[in-house]
Amino acid sequence: MALEYAAAELDLKKQSKWFIKYFGMDPYDDNKCNENIHYSYREIGAPKNIACTSSSKMPDLDKVEWCKKSISYFNSELKNYAAGIVQNGFELLGKHWQNLWD
Repeated sequence: MALEYAAAELDLKKQSKWFIKYFGMDPYDDNKCNENIHYSYREIGAPKNIACTSSSKMPDLDKVEWCKKSISYFNSELKNYAAGIVQNGFELLGKHWQNLWD
């Protein structure tokens, strides 16, 4: 599994197929469970050197000069979970490397 991931890591299409094969979903698909809502805004009275603030929570609109909502699609939890499994696979490969040909 880890070696397959390494082979697909630089090709997004191959990486997507790898995620679907092992986890049943692609962390890059634009579906609801991969949706991330992000708000950029400027608070009223913020110091001049602070252009904007970013948050995943909607700000109180009475306390901001402007607010922009953006949506991206990326499942970081799935990506991090898979990275842990791949890391463990490579550690096991390294640990048992000398015994592969016995």
